[in-house]
Amino acid sequence: MSLPVDGLAIHPEIIKKLKNAKISKLEDVLVKGSADLQKATQISAAKIENIKEQACNLLYPIKVISAWDCLKSAYQKLPTGCDSIDRALNGGILCQGITEISGESACGKTQICMQLALHSQLVKRNGRLSNCLYICTEDVFPSQRLLQLEQSIKHHNPLLTNHRFSDHVFVEHISNKDQLLAALENKVPKLLARGLTNLIIIDSITAVFRGQDEQQTISARSKDISAIGVQLHRLATEYHVAVFCVNQVMADMTGSGESRNLPALGLTWSNLVTTRLKVRRSHQDSIRQLVVAFAPHLHNNYCEYLITEHGVVSPG
Repeated sequence: MSLPVDGLAIHPEIIKKLKNAKISKLEDVLVKGSADLQKATQISAAKIENIKEQACNLLYPIKVISAWDCLKSAYQKLPTGCDSIDRALNGGILCQGITEISGESACGKTQICMQLALHSQLVKRNGRLSNCLYICTEDVFPSQRLLQLEQSIKHHNPLLTNHRFSDHVFVEHISNKDQLLAALENKVPKLLARGLTNLIIIDSITAVFRGQDEQQTISARSKDISAIGVQLHRLATEYHVAVFCVNQVMADMTGSGESRNLPALGLTWSNLVTTRLKVRRSHQDSIRQLVVAFAPHLHNNYCEYLITEHGVVSPG
């Protein structure tokens, strides 16, 4: 969220001094130190502190909720539809913070996302079956596969025959980081404000940074990653929704010459992730494994799963 300094409840002359010092946005006020602001604007220390406090309140308003609502939202989970994965996750994807799933190609990351998008609808929101927002950045959304998974759910749950699952998956195609941040700041809050959406899926968070701004500095890239991560946390907290992001992996060569796969986007993104899940192939061709790398509410658990025409299922 970007707001101009004109929104501050201060004298117009002070606003003019800020703009003359090339401080036009509230973010600029918070990024700079008090001493630097004083030096650049010739504004007193007391007024600088008042400006910083106002900027903080406007950019990050505090929303008061009851302890009961906080407890309910903290422990609500969305099922993936795969028994072995849900057991490993103690019920499903937590409606708190950012859950990341990473792994090499053909491990079923998108399959898990689509199945989660369908099964999460069974967790009611305000007394009604809920919706899912699916932000697709990699390629054309696999709608035929989604319909195939929907038919599989209905086959195993005849009572859901009349529910049109696919109509409750809202797909948004996004190709770069600027479009993603703009959507998260403008379009997504309007959707979530209706109170019928439980889940945001981004498949994948990596793609919006791939091949973009090759001359961009590391600090600028980190700033963009941080802005997206902070906004996702804000949406998760304010609207009590789960955020599920797919991340790709990159090879990391150790000193011994062995290679291992690490989640992409580096330390900046890792520090924003609440729960990190990793998927990988096993020695048996058809079996995949999901590992809980870290999570505030889970042990370092793991499980096995299969990818079939009926979806992601437990072995046997």
